[in-house]
Amino acid sequence: MKLKKCHITNFGTLKNQDYDFNGGLNEFFLGNGEGKTTLAAFLRAVLYGMDDVKPKSKNNPRPFCERTRYFPFDGGEYGGSLEIEANGKSWRIERRFDEKKGANDDIKLFCDAAEMPLPKTSAGEYILGIDKASFGRTLFIDRSDLEITASESISAKLNDIVEDTDSGIDLKTALQKTEELLRRIKSGTGTTNKPKIRLLSERANTLDSEIKNAEDIAENLKKMYADRNRLADEISELQKRADAAAKAEVMRENRRTYDSYIKEAAEKDRLASDLKNNYPNGIPAEDELKTLERCAEKDIELNTELKNAQPTDEDKTELARLEKIFENGTPDSAFFADIRQRVQQLKTLEDKINTSKEYTPTRAEAEILHHFENGAPTDADIENVQVFADNFRSLRKKYESERNAVPEAPKANSRVLPLAISAVILTIVGIAVLAAVNKAAGAVLLALGILLGIAAVALDFSDRLRRLENNRENATLNLIENELADCAQKIAAFNAKYGYITENDAVYDFDRLKSDIIEYDDICARIEADKSERDKRNAEFAELNGNLSEEFAKFGIETADKTQAYEELSDNAKEFAALKKDMETSTLLIAELTAKKAENDRIKDGIIQKYTLDTQDGISACVTLARKTAAAIDSAQNDAKEIRKKAEVFKAEKQLADLPETEGEDVSAVQKALNDKLAEIANLDSDINEAEPDAAAIPDLKAQRAECEEKKAEYEEMFALYKKVGEYFTLAEKNLKSRYIDPVKNSYITYAAALEEALGEKIEMDKEYHIMFEKGGAYRSEKHLSAGQLCMCALCFRLALTDNMYKDEKPFIIMDDPFADLDREHMKKAAKLVEKLAADRQIIYFCCHESRQITYSKRIK
Repeated sequence: MKLKKCHITNFGTLKNQDYDFNGGLNEFFLGNGEGKTTLAAFLRAVLYGMDDVKPKSKNNPRPFCERTRYFPFDGGEYGGSLEIEANGKSWRIERRFDEKKGANDDIKLFCDAAEMPLPKTSAGEYILGIDKASFGRTLFIDRSDLEITASESISAKLNDIVEDTDSGIDLKTALQKTEELLRRIKSGTGTTNKPKIRLLSERANTLDSEIKNAEDIAENLKKMYADRNRLADEISELQKRADAAAKAEVMRENRRTYDSYIKEAAEKDRLASDLKNNYPNGIPAEDELKTLERCAEKDIELNTELKNAQPTDEDKTELARLEKIFENGTPDSAFFADIRQRVQQLKTLEDKINTSKEYTPTRAEAEILHHFENGAPTDADIENVQVFADNFRSLRKKYESERNAVPEAPKANSRVLPLAISAVILTIVGIAVLAAVNKAAGAVLLALGILLGIAAVALDFSDRLRRLENNRENATLNLIENELADCAQKIAAFNAKYGYITENDAVYDFDRLKSDIIEYDDICARIEADKSERDKRNAEFAELNGNLSEEFAKFGIETADKTQAYEELSDNAKEFAALKKDMETSTLLIAELTAKKAENDRIKDGIIQKYTLDTQDGISACVTLARKTAAAIDSAQNDAKEIRKKAEVFKAEKQLADLPETEGEDVSAVQKALNDKLAEIANLDSDINEAEPDAAAIPDLKAQRAECEEKKAEYEEMFALYKKVGEYFTLAEKNLKSRYIDPVKNSYITYAAALEEALGEKIEMDKEYHIMFEKGGAYRSEKHLSAGQLCMCALCFRLALTDNMYKDEKPFIIMDDPFADLDREHMKKAAKLVEKLAADRQIIYFCCHESRQITYSKRIK
């Protein structure tokens, strides 16, 4: 399982970036602000998305989260793609992030290049089998989250592996459900969700009250039945009178209906006759109308094809232009291959020239170059001054020996020290001004400092001379001091020419000058080599660019961009070949289409002349009108026939020959009396219907009362059974926990061997994933470890989890600078551990400092 590549369209500071990942260790060494954490965050975001931006509130007026952090300032498409190999398949995730909500993200998921429906979970959880939180505790490691624990998703995945079941229910859930059932049956408290046994007792009391009320209602129901029988007799008599009056009224209405049928049929006959008069030669048959439609469609199609077959003026003009360009022939594929290779070579040289930077001396190198900006001293100059330096060291030893044998001299002159301090200050200030502000002013201050230094030395020796003159025994020391002062003045004067004047003695400054001359020669050599290499590339670029310009000029192309020039020449050649072929095809096609159009016109005109059809509004309108007219004639004739048949049937059914002789009783008066009685009996029926269920429910209520007692006994028995089941589940959970923690523990101990080498102590882990290490003969918690040691503990723990979560293939691991808290020695050991891990899995490692590079740690072993 490994990452293959990713493309970042726009994400934070990264834009239009492509990254390829190999197996084993993939190390990204990037400085702060160069996209290290942004790339790591992108990989996680494509797999699992990002949290939504929270709405503004009083306590949080400017909400900020990961989605806001990486939203590009310059706008544009926000997202990219990631390719993964997992479970023997190739996966590709394309995600465009919304500015505020994950629900608005545009996501596509491909498996083996075929797009598939999006899963209900995230793409990362679907492919890797763990949720976002578990991903952050196993396969994504950074210094901000080094917690040593397993999430519910991780535990579930480990549990599934051990159980080898698809049930989706673990023992912990089963135990929780059992305890919940016990509470619901008997042991629960509260008034909202009462236990079953308590509810059954309350239900029995309620049923006793309902049974008493139902027996009272049944007694009153007998009187309501007698009243209803009386009303039913009165209603029956009124109904007979109403039926007789209504029958006479219906007979008269039926006669009027029959007369309307006969009139409607006559109107339909007149309509059909009028429509036939519009087509004296008859209406074309349906197959002729379809032929006419096809001819019309074919006519439009052929006219369009003829128009499209004609070469455009633009094509003719373009063909003439290209014939002029390629009048000496079209270049072959070998020519294009050679030009393409030279253009690519030119692009490579240009990239090297643009990306290479001129050699820049360091601050220390720049200071040395400044000392010798007017030229370094020759070997002869150094040898001459070296004589004075050697003599100075010899005289100083001799002076010390002689001074120890001379009595104590009078107190030194008090003016020497202030004068010497002033000389040092002026010298330092002069060097600083000379280097950074004004060379003239700096030179004056430097010269004044040197003169004051020389004066201080002279005054000191003068004072010494005065004291020696007071004591004849100091004559020898006086002579040596004069020689020392002379050597020091000559050395200091030489040093001053190159700016080597410090608070140290002149010989020390001279030794430093000699050392810097050697470094100066090395710096000059590096600068010259860099310049030579740059000049060589520029010359090669100019020659190749000139040759390509000559080649393209033969075809009238004078573009400075040679890649663009190559593409233009290639496009012209392809277009020239295509246009010539199109012209030949167009001529043949026009002749073929003209013949087809003549045959189509012959068939179309024959049908129009046969039936004298009016095609002024177009053939389509003519055909449509003919069809509608034929359909309308058939419809009118059929309707007339059906209406007459309907009228005769209606006349026979209603016996219209026997009309009533008298008007009969008023239907409305009889109906009103009937309705009043019906309303009265309906109210009584409503009361009966309301009372009957209550009376009829007496046997059921008594049965429910008995059932309450039976269920109460059943729940008492069920409570005892579930209690025993809960005890078995508790024991089973304890056994299962050992089964899926032990593999993690064993795997962790394997990695702990490498960890012991890093920490120098024995590491253990208990069944709750707590890390212990041995120190001084006793085990202590991982909380006693340093931040760096805890980092490596967390790394080994996460590797142990992934080994047991993923049995078939090792997953990739992303490390975002997790070793920032390690010192140099521990970093060496951590690098060794990471190299071992990368032997059988892919590791994406990010760091921002050279000391935390895995490759750097190898170099300093």
